[in-house]
Amino acid sequence: MLVPAKSEIFPEIWRKIPSFHEYYASTSGRIRGKRGILIGTWNRKRKMSIIKLEGVTMGKPHLILTTFRRPLRGREYPHFIDGNRKNLRADNLKWTLKPGRDTSQDSVIWLLHWKGSTTQQISSAVGRSTTFVLKALND
Repeated sequence: MLVPAKSEIFPEIWRKIPSFHEYYASTSGRIRGKRGILIGTWNRKRKMSIIKLEGVTMGKPHLILTTFRRPLRGREYPHFIDGNRKNLRADNLKWTLKPGRDTSQDSVIWLLHWKGSTTQQISSAVGRSTTFVLKALND
């Protein structure tokens, strides 16, 4: 049985990158300009693919998220849903408040803390230790 290629199931869509109108980002995580497809370089320190556009060095995940999700709000970081930092597909990326962490649990912790719940109550609600809860509140 033949399985269709991923590109046949999910066609690659190209959109202009906000603030860099001569460049396009694709849902597959590729960037292109006037001269064709640009390849980013791997930055060991930031542990992500970066690219230089119009003299500005940017993380490729930031460009994909800004193009297909929404603009960056304050101090946010790209979160790789499958954990693979080289998978730059738009459906694998989302914004998070902490680098390398999915903040959905952090959001619940902060909501319960804001509503006046004790550390023990929050710990029971999210199924994590009180040490984890205290660390999340102090980060």
